[in-house]
Amino acid sequence: MIRTLVLLLALAPLPALAETETPPPVGTPKDFALPSVETYSLPNGMGVTLIPYGSVPKLSATLQIRTGRLDESVRGLTDLFVALMNEGVGGKSAADVARASGDMGGSVGFAGGSDTMSAGISALSEFAGPAIALLADQVRRPNLPESELPRLKQDALRGLAVSLQSPQTQADMAFAKAFYGQHPYGQPVARAEDLQAISYAQIRQFFDTQLGARRAHLYVAGQFDAAAIKQAIARAFGDWQEGPPITVNPPKLNDALTVRLVGRPNAPQSTLIVGLPMPAASSPDRIALGVTNELLGGDFSSRITLSLREDKGYAYSPDSSYSLRPGFGRWVEVADVTATNTADSLKVILDEIGKLKREAPPEDELDRVKNGLAGSYLFRIASRSGLIGSYAAYDLLGVPREELGRYVATMRAVSADDVKRIMNAYFDEKRMTVVIVGDEAQVRTQMSALPELSAAIARP
Repeated sequence: MIRTLVLLLALAPLPALAETETPPPVGTPKDFALPSVETYSLPNGMGVTLIPYGSVPKLSATLQIRTGRLDESVRGLTDLFVALMNEGVGGKSAADVARASGDMGGSVGFAGGSDTMSAGISALSEFAGPAIALLADQVRRPNLPESELPRLKQDALRGLAVSLQSPQTQADMAFAKAFYGQHPYGQPVARAEDLQAISYAQIRQFFDTQLGARRAHLYVAGQFDAAAIKQAIARAFGDWQEGPPITVNPPKLNDALTVRLVGRPNAPQSTLIVGLPMPAASSPDRIALGVTNELLGGDFSSRITLSLREDKGYAYSPDSSYSLRPGFGRWVEVADVTATNTADSLKVILDEIGKLKREAPPEDELDRVKNGLAGSYLFRIASRSGLIGSYAAYDLLGVPREELGRYVATMRAVSADDVKRIMNAYFDEKRMTVVIVGDEAQVRTQMSALPELSAAIARP
């Protein structure tokens, strides 16, 4: 019966294909209307920003704390610290905390990185007060159980051992060391001996000395009663210690042609990182740099991606990014390429940079990029978490918040001549940091076709 049905279906005439319709023209994205936010400070110096937003009776709150690897005394300490911070609060286990936040219709957690740590919670609006109290407990009254440290160390060591086998991790480590030097950013991965040597006393000292109100800013977005939420915040954080001031320690970026080759015998692929120093967020070219990056390598249909993936078939998903951190910026192209085409792939990247320096992009290409950026930006900030992330990022980088509402118009005003100017101002091949992880013998042989880069490999 089944075979008969399949045969009948196979013999049935196919329906006529519908005529292809021309899609409607892309509309002009509009600027985002920022909510009416309120920002103030508690007497102890903690900042607070309230963002009434949306119609769903929920809220999200994030406490951003300006500390992290910049302030650690030994590599790996902040990673273990963050893990311990998630092992329960106020005498309650992690499972109890998860149930408590779940009963409020959300979740709570603590995370950390190089520049910031953060605690976040989401909840139904009717639980706004208890949610703020639980968030404060997460930061101010963690259990930090010493008994869990050996287990967390073993987890970290296992994760480190796996990570170090990855060519991407090896490339990241080599790039960070070459690009940032002895700065804490230059040591993104802890050594096993560092993790082993970290004591509970060091973790406890980090908690006692590095967290405090002067380094913290609380962002609350969603539906809430302003007066009630202010009272809850004052109760939860009003007597928090001021703590130390924010650490200001931007790195001195490498700006001389530097090539590092990390040997990976018989590797079928090479991992490439090509990076350049960029100006800080205060630069008037900040938005134009973002547009330029998207056109050059940041978009799936960008020039470098199309050349490496579609035209040459050297890589599957190359990608570039223009990123900002306090006091500086950087541009980075990352690609995993076939080993036999390592030098060819680097030449493609350099050629695409050269083309965009010589000729401004056509308007239709630039418009496509700008439409994509506008859409993704508006989509990103159309949520509570997206709004909080945007305000927190602007505050971290010292960018006036008003620019959030002007981003689309400013970005769309970037011209083709602006892109060409940006390329010539900042994309100098003689300032590049290049990292190659691959089969050393094969790579060195290929690199003879790029004498300037090949000569730089031998530099100390």
